[in-house]
Amino acid sequence: MLKKIDFNSSENQSIKRDFVSREVYCNASTLIYQLEQDGHYQDEIMEFSLKYEIREEDLIRDIKQDYQEECKEYLKDNFTEIPELEDLNEEELKELAYGLNINIDDYEEPIEAYEHWIVSDWLADKLEAYGELVTKDFLGLTVWGRTCSGQAILLDWVISKICDDLNMLK
Repeated sequence: MLKKIDFNSSENQSIKRDFVSREVYCNASTLIYQLEQDGHYQDEIMEFSLKYEIREEDLIRDIKQDYQEECKEYLKDNFTEIPELEDLNEEELKELAYGLNINIDDYEEPIEAYEHWIVSDWLADKLEAYGELVTKDFLGLTVWGRTCSGQAILLDWVISKICDDLNMLK
């Protein structure tokens, strides 16, 4: 039987607090904001401050509803074994939409950084693996574009998940 972990028990919050204090160095939000306001590095800042994700569930629903026959033909022509739409990765789903002449822009939503933090390269790799906004070389700094705000970093889902992956939590 799998044991359920309380990510935010007192003991686990203490573990995550220590983890964050080791891997998250300092808040860079004011620096990033000021550089952007001064017109410096705007393109570079956008790379770790904004990205677009596909609302896959909506796209799949609409394909099933409106493009059923065309979809079957496309999959038959482009795959040796016809996959379920839910099994396609994001790039394959984009290719399918393109092949069906679906405007993918209609299914994109912005993910925006509300804060910027200087973090270790190691943590940046872990955050990047979970789809977080990260750059490893902005003026020699490794910066995480945090997409939430208003709570301690140790309470972020991604931090809990990284600590859990490392079997650090009790």
